[in-house]
Amino acid sequence: MNLRAAVYARKSTEQNVSDDAKSVTRQVELARAFADTKGWTVADAQVYTDDGVSGVMATKLIARARMLAAAAEEQFSLLIVRDLDRLSRDDEEFPGLVRTLREAGVAVWCYADGQRVESGTAMQRGMTSMKAIFASAEREAAQSRAQEAMRAKATRGHVAGGKVFGYTNTRDASGVHRIVNDTESEIIRRLFELCADGLGLLRIAKTLNAEHVPSPTGHGWAASVDLPRFGGHRG
Repeated sequence: MNLRAAVYARKSTEQNVSDDAKSVTRQVELARAFADTKGWTVADAQVYTDDGVSGVMATKLIARARMLAAAAEEQFSLLIVRDLDRLSRDDEEFPGLVRTLREAGVAVWCYADGQRVESGTAMQRGMTSMKAIFASAEREAAQSRAQEAMRAKATRGHVAGGKVFGYTNTRDASGVHRIVNDTESEIIRRLFELCADGLGLLRIAKTLNAEHVPSPTGHGWAASVDLPRFGGHRG
């Protein structure tokens, strides 16, 4: 019997993971190869990928939401993922996802170990939940290490974030530093002068656009600009 399978892939936002976890393309290739060994069919429409989205940002996992909706509509009976943490890295959310798929009649398989995710008994659900807890603990530890590294950079006077309007990032042997960008700093002074003159956000935006003043995004000035936050991150 040729069973219909779906593939869900999510690119990891972490660096201390295997290469295929960093590539949705590679995950899909390996999942399709796994399906071939089982004699399952994976239609192009049943490949769902969230690229570069954290596994704990549920509201931004758009493709996963589409996959769950398709499962509820019985469009496939098997779901292939690299491993369980591709579905979610939130130990509070994960059991509900597995239950939703089980109730939709979808069996979940992990191609990394070639095993089916069993959740029919309390013991099996407990083991699956433990895996989710370990994945969450690993994520939290990685976040803590990243925060400590950023804090250490900031303590040394190095850049701990991205680009900032008004400054230019420069790199030397010790790390990345910010120096004042004369052109952009003049724009910031102009902006606050207009604000001090009593102009509202809309008039400031129109004035800067009329004067063809470059904006942080390169797409013009918007009336929704939050003036006190200038000097913050830009895209």
